Amino acid sequence: MLLRVVLSIAVFLWGHAAAAPLTIPADRARWLYDAGDPAGVNWFHNPAALTYADPPSLACSFPLSGSDVERWGVAATLPGTGFSVLQERGAFAGITDYRIGAGVGNRGWNVGCAYAWSTGDTGAYHRTERAELGILSRPGRALSLGLTGLASLRVPEWQVVADLGIRPFRTASLTLAARYIAHRGEEAQRGEWVSGITWEPLRGIWLLAEVRDSGEVRAGTQIGVGGAAVGARTVYDSTVSNLHSIGSVILRGWDRSLADRRRKFVTLDLQGEIAYRPAFLFDRNTRTLRQVLHTIEDARDNETIAGIVVNTSGMQADAASVWEIRERLAALRDAGKTVVVYLDESGITQWYLSSAADRVVMHPLGILDIRGVAIGRFYLKHALDKIGVGFQEIRYRRYKSAVETFSRERMSDEDREQWDVYLDTFYARVRDDIAAARGIPAHRLDTMINERKILTAPEALQERLVDAVAVWESTETLAGICRREDLVQPLHLSLTRLPAERRWGPVPTIAVVYAAGVCAMDYGINARRLATVLDELAGNPLVAAVVVRVDSPGGSALAADVAAEAIRRCREAKPVVVSQGALAASGGYWLSMYGDGIVTSPFTITGSIGVIYGWAYNRGLREKLGVTTDMVKRGESADLELGMPLPLLGTLPDRPLNAQEFKRVDALMASAYDMFLDRVAAGRSLERSVVEAVAEGRIWSGVDAVERGLCDTLGGLHDAIEMARERAGIPPDRPLHIVELPVPELFPRRWPLPGLDITMGTSRSAAGILESLRLRVEYNGKPLLMLPDAPSLSGR
Repeated sequence: MLLRVVLSIAVFLWGHAAAAPLTIPADRARWLYDAGDPAGVNWFHNPAALTYADPPSLACSFPLSGSDVERWGVAATLPGTGFSVLQERGAFAGITDYRIGAGVGNRGWNVGCAYAWSTGDTGAYHRTERAELGILSRPGRALSLGLTGLASLRVPEWQVVADLGIRPFRTASLTLAARYIAHRGEEAQRGEWVSGITWEPLRGIWLLAEVRDSGEVRAGTQIGVGGAAVGARTVYDSTVSNLHSIGSVILRGWDRSLADRRRKFVTLDLQGEIAYRPAFLFDRNTRTLRQVLHTIEDARDNETIAGIVVNTSGMQADAASVWEIRERLAALRDAGKTVVVYLDESGITQWYLSSAADRVVMHPLGILDIRGVAIGRFYLKHALDKIGVGFQEIRYRRYKSAVETFSRERMSDEDREQWDVYLDTFYARVRDDIAAARGIPAHRLDTMINERKILTAPEALQERLVDAVAVWESTETLAGICRREDLVQPLHLSLTRLPAERRWGPVPTIAVVYAAGVCAMDYGINARRLATVLDELAGNPLVAAVVVRVDSPGGSALAADVAAEAIRRCREAKPVVVSQGALAASGGYWLSMYGDGIVTSPFTITGSIGVIYGWAYNRGLREKLGVTTDMVKRGESADLELGMPLPLLGTLPDRPLNAQEFKRVDALMASAYDMFLDRVAAGRSLERSVVEAVAEGRIWSGVDAVERGLCDTLGGLHDAIEMARERAGIPPDRPLHIVELPVPELFPRRWPLPGLDITMGTSRSAAGILESLRLRVEYNGKPLLMLPDAPSLSGR
């Protein structure tokens, strides 16, 4: 009522007069879109509503009976844009109206503009070009307010349309609407009220009604059939006693039919590397972790999907990512949907992933490699001695083994101890999860791992490790599950999701920020850029919460602290949840410690609270090469970093640390270690004594880290996002808009070159190894928060 009073005063100021020719066409073909008509998006009465035009759609309207004037229409929309053609033809004249528009916004506030023109008998119909500007506000799920202004570009004529929509139940099942159209031309001023209702009494069936104060009444229905909708509406105009009907057909990427929607299976191909961000160019084979997780989540929530078929052939993924994907597949299965996994040359990685499936299929010539897992790394002490390079080490504390690669010829007792404990946890989790899923006693799996080692596909079938033997392309792969014609690509999920206009109001935004790589200022995690991104998110009111995905072995203490302080500042403004990937230790744990919550996987290598120092120097290499150096200096230690430059690596200093210098470095290391302990205690709200007990540079699995208070819960990126949602106060039924930052690089950093296995199933490229080597040379003689180089976990 208040809206009617306000609009009536506005209309009074515009004035009323007798009807006269108008160059702006009457509101005939549009059907209360802004009030929530399921078909209305195709006509975008208010161009700001094009923000909601997702997924794409195509609509046609046509006369059915009763009218002396034929009216046809075609309209198409893409997210943010739309185009329509409306044709009207009478006994002696005809005209075609065209409109093109665009809309932008955050679904809470949206603006749009459109341009319209006509062809045909424009003189008879008094048509001219016009421009349109619209504003749409949907502050919540129950209210929609719209205002559209239209102006002729040839004559002094304007039209203002105000819309009100109310959803009493905060869903699209029932929408009440009112619209006022105020029109002023050179010779005419008029206003008109329109009231309407849209009701969905049964799933996929809409009933619509509209009443105008001019005496015109419209009523209709629309029925969803697969990815299309058909409808009809009857229009009665009491002023001329005319009754006619209009039909419509709408093709759009969503399914609201009453037919069985549980027939399709999504195919998910995991070939290639599963990383965090693909490069813009030359990176077609990279699949992102969030894409994979999002596809599985969409399949779970999409009513047109009965299950998923996963091809693991050629998959490259670290242990933490494999666990996350497996957890989401298990959740999909728990939701009553079917999971099929295909293997060919499978190691423990793919086999572990496949154990979450209802049906596991292996290629007839495939093999199942179940030799177990082992951790180890190479040692360079003798090699450095032979080439004439010396190395000095200071560690804080016992388990900080990052530079043992250069200073020893085998594992120290402390290093062996910590990796033994990690491997026990890792192996037990993999074995027990597979045993439980496949219904095989754990001791029998131990026997097969120790005695059978490698199995052919028929042997794996005989041992009940797989369910069928078939090639990927054959129908036998899907025997008893579905037909080949029922397989769809992941694109089907986006084409069958509910349309955006069914959910009013802004969509809360959560930012996912990736801190991946070594801790360095200008590469790896790129601490300078990362801090800038986090500070911008802290000040962005449209971002409700932040998830920081940490996947770093550590590195520079300065770089780790710059990024960690930015996380702390962001946490003061909004919730910040840390999601740990495969590596989140040493400097990687420094990045994690200020999160509101830390979510880790069972296989994450985390902790390693300690500081390491290594000093590489010349011990004969320069002389062997015939290189000499000379200098002048002021200050006893000014020459410490002078020496022979090495191509691509930097300078190899001429001499070792002397006793005084060694003592000074030891004091600096002690100070850095104390700072690390204090900051972890403050960030995690722990007593310092508790932190000291789990520190000393020792690495922990995610399971052990949760038990000791270093992390909060086991989970993956999906769980971290849900934790951020909860801490930001976003209801679980609200959709989320996920923004991933920083912006991907132009070219891939990880070229597909031979590398080293870092963790289960992951190939560490040559680029990654060079990045680590670059860091060690650049920070030679400086304290590092760093894991050992390339701890190799065999077992594919």
